[in-house]
Amino acid sequence: MNILILSAGTRNKIIQYFVKTLKGTGKVVATDMSDLAPAIYEADKYYIVPRMTAPGYLDVVLDICKKEEITGVLSLIDPELSLLAENRE
Repeated sequence: MNILILSAGTRNKIIQYFVKTLKGTGKVVATDMSDLAPAIYEADKYYIVPRMTAPGYLDVVLDICKKEEITGVLSLIDPELSLLAENRE
């Protein structure tokens, strides 16, 4: 199982929990729009992505999912959850 955690920001403990839990059975990939977001450095791999309101944002997320063989996606901000739900296909 490979998990993608979007908008990681300063939520280091959440990333640490997933990394510890999936150790050996999958990887944790994190994203944020800033390389100053400390939580991305806790993940097994990270990507800097555009702002969620930017054109093409969902295409970037989908590309990451394909490249990293992601089986689960978790957003840590509410507006992004709505965006993902509206575009679940």
